[in-house]
Amino acid sequence: MDPAPPDWSNVISGHSVDLQDVSLDLPFTPLVPSGLGDPVGVFKTDPNTYAPEDMVLEFDYDSASYGRVIVKEITPEVNEDGWGAYVQLLLKQNGSPLLHGRFSTDVVRSGVTSLLTTSEDGSMTDIRWLESPDLEVYVRGASLTEDECVKIADGL
Repeated sequence: MDPAPPDWSNVISGHSVDLQDVSLDLPFTPLVPSGLGDPVGVFKTDPNTYAPEDMVLEFDYDSASYGRVIVKEITPEVNEDGWGAYVQLLLKQNGSPLLHGRFSTDVVRSGVTSLLTTSEDGSMTDIRWLESPDLEVYVRGASLTEDECVKIADGL
């Protein structure tokens, strides 16, 4: 049986917040995306439930070009010094019988190494990168291609 598709609205199960309040309680300076129009929802995990380093900010967009796009912002899971090695480690897993999909990389935002993850059937790709030492950005949608992910990342 196939797993249930994700709920493409408020995937973090956070609280709705106003754009002017997005940076409150976050340990990073948010990147408020500007290349996808106005968000249809902005959500943040509860600071009373999550430690500061575990807080997540989510922007939901309905794009005429891409459909529903989710932009998540988090404290990086891997620091800036280890990002390149982390990406290379994941790339080496390509071809493993235990991996259900594939990893790839591209350069976004004028020189930043990104990590792309594509589903096993090739129907969905997501992208993430370190926007700054204290901010990792993650973009996904129901049917984004690698090229679309890179275009979105470059346009934020």
